[in-house]
Amino acid sequence: MFLAFRMASMKTLVVFDFDWSMIDDNSDTFILEKLSEKLAKEQKELRDTVQWTQLMDQMMTGLHQEGKLQQEITQCLATIPFADAMIEAIRLIVASGAELKIISDANSFFIDAILKAKNIDHHFTEIITNPARWDENGALRVESYHGDHLAPHGCDICPVNLCKGKAIQLFGLSNFERIIYVGDGSADYCPLRLFTERDYVLAREGKVLAKHVRKGMANGNIKMQARFWTEAEDILKIFQDIL
Repeated sequence: MFLAFRMASMKTLVVFDFDWSMIDDNSDTFILEKLSEKLAKEQKELRDTVQWTQLMDQMMTGLHQEGKLQQEITQCLATIPFADAMIEAIRLIVASGAELKIISDANSFFIDAILKAKNIDHHFTEIITNPARWDENGALRVESYHGDHLAPHGCDICPVNLCKGKAIQLFGLSNFERIIYVGDGSADYCPLRLFTERDYVLAREGKVLAKHVRKGMANGNIKMQARFWTEAEDILKIFQDIL
């Protein structure tokens, strides 16, 4: 009786990556492409030699030096491609009683500004990402979630600033009956190693995660159920099917 009650009361956990998973762009590159051709070019030139989170901190300081203020940056982020069907899927998830969270290598200000622009920020119970703050001079400063003062997280898949496999464990996975993870990038593969047959990954076609998932399922390294999607309309149909 107790077990039956406990299982009935347990929720589904839905975890989204953000860039190219929830939104249809990379917020880190989008902001520079729209606001500074010079810095967008510099970002491309430095991306292979400077750690990405440190590079974004440098780029946002550069935007401030060019006179770009918080209001202009916020207004620009509000225009990032975000499909109506994805917003409908998010509302469907919440209406089903599932708990909705984000793990992203973007930053807290970008994510918050974009979600608020779509009036869906209140649907998310937790967001793990790189912290961002406005300094006393009015520049947005971006820091690593896994800061330099900490010992390396030791993951062989994720970037040094954030291990998604370790991050997802902070959500208390044993409290959920099943997990549904939506992602696209290589680091999104890391949490899947914790999943069981009852869980799902929704991997975006044409991105590296889809390749990793197919390979992992073929060699038995991952055990969850997989669905593949291309557009937000696909995501909506999948959630209508599995929730």
